[in-house]
Amino acid sequence: MQGKPIYEFGPFRLEPAEHRLLREGQPVSLSPQLFGLLSVFVENPGTLISKEELRNKVWGKAFISEDALKVIIGNLRKAIGENGERYIETVRGEGYRFLGPVKMAGGKGDSGDNVQIPALILRRDAATPRGPANGASPENVPGLADPGEEAPAPTNTGPSPQTRIGENRRMLLWSLGAFIAAATLLGLSFWFRSNKQSQAHVQSSVPPQQFSLYDFEDGEQGWVARPNRMISRVFSSDVHAYEGKRSLAIVFDNPYSRKSQVYIEYPPLKAGRVVTARILCPAENQFSAIAWFVEDREFTWSNDWQPVSRLIPGGWNRFSVRIPADAPTPLARLGIEFTADSAWKGTCYLDAVEWQ
Repeated sequence: MQGKPIYEFGPFRLEPAEHRLLREGQPVSLSPQLFGLLSVFVENPGTLISKEELRNKVWGKAFISEDALKVIIGNLRKAIGENGERYIETVRGEGYRFLGPVKMAGGKGDSGDNVQIPALILRRDAATPRGPANGASPENVPGLADPGEEAPAPTNTGPSPQTRIGENRRMLLWSLGAFIAAATLLGLSFWFRSNKQSQAHVQSSVPPQQFSLYDFEDGEQGWVARPNRMISRVFSSDVHAYEGKRSLAIVFDNPYSRKSQVYIEYPPLKAGRVVTARILCPAENQFSAIAWFVEDREFTWSNDWQPVSRLIPGGWNRFSVRIPADAPTPLARLGIEFTADSAWKGTCYLDAVEWQ
């Protein structure tokens, strides 16, 4: 029975039926949503797919914001290792298109591993009344003659019927033994291969524990600065990056205010999640504390407050905050609050905003 098609593009082989992506024969770990997204693309190469169509095909009725979709597309690009060769094209204001040729490699049964079972041929004795063996004509088979011809009288030069019966039994038993041995070896071969494929499937289908929701590779992704504070602006910068090539630059050059914030409103996070981030500030600053925070829709505040004296000056510091299990969602804000002792001009950086 023919299974789902298998697709090949570049060094990749996508097997939807097995929920597996291989790169030059090695499994590539993809979360279920990234695998579903890639499947939609390779099944429609060269076709412009709208954002709404992607949401419906991959997530169904679940709400996925435009910013979240942009981040997930970026994660898929990184997962398939695009280095200059861009498989996924962004069509501004419209959607996305999968570039490059895609070859359909066949169904699930088209694995290329053809296992042949040796044919078992039971030889018949020429004297048995069931007809010629191996397609021989009657005139070439002793004991069989054309109609109307007188059959020659039998001679006693060959083995007795009892001897032939014994030989046939031994041959039958030997053949059955060979068949059982071949079937056993074949079964073991299938078991080892299936077990290996199952392990590879598990490795490729288990989603990673966490992934970057906001990596700022394609812009600010909805992050803003609280107005009328020390932070004048935020932008995607390639000066520093914890992972990838870019991070969110947070510029302090406005008049002094004790507390300043950057945040994103209504992030697509669920209650009970742990959200982490990496924050870098120069060693020369006037901060006394930095707080990574989340507010639910009733503006209940949860945070990871850390005094600057405990942080690595000029290096990346990890912050994390748990969203309370009973937090009303959707959340109101996710962000950072900087507490300053005096006016200061400089730039901090935010990167690798993740959850698990």
